[in-house]
Amino acid sequence: TDFDGGLLANVGNELVAVVYREAAGTIQFFSSTDSAVTMVSEGQLIPSNSGVKGIATYIGIDGLVKLLVGTEQGVYEVDTAPATWTATLIVPMRYHIDNCRRMTVHQGAVWIPVGANSGEPAGMIRYSVNGDTRLVETSVGVNGEALGLDAFDGVTSDKLGPFLWLKSVGQYLLAAVGG
Repeated sequence: TDFDGGLLANVGNELVAVVYREAAGTIQFFSSTDSAVTMVSEGQLIPSNSGVKGIATYIGIDGLVKLLVGTEQGVYEVDTAPATWTATLIVPMRYHIDNCRRMTVHQGAVWIPVGANSGEPAGMIRYSVNGDTRLVETSVGVNGEALGLDAFDGVTSDKLGPFLWLKSVGQYLLAAVGG
């Protein structure tokens, strides 16, 4: 059984553990400034029925680095700067257990997988910030390029199903896909 129990990130000078608390149905945050010798609870900020799907650090509309957390419901922006952390749903998505799975930053934007069933091509969202504006592009980008496998006809049957992993390597965005 796949279990999306948690992921780690660096935000500024802090190590952040993003942990799914299955019994509580929440995602909890812990931070450390001493290489995880001491972990401080930052609260249970995000509701979830299936865990932490992806995380990324990215600039917010206020110009400060934020922690983005992907769940089955969409992407939350977590502000780690104040003493009391806050989370805001910034990219709501239709519920799917494979939404946001291993989203990643690639070429200046956050690439967010859209959940797909085993017999259908998966979609992709590209999220970016331009000044004080959030830009959310789905399926086909602003320049007409295909973002996900659902953008155009012709996806072969071996490429159907959800994105399982994304990895940015230079100019390329590599993806593991499977039904």
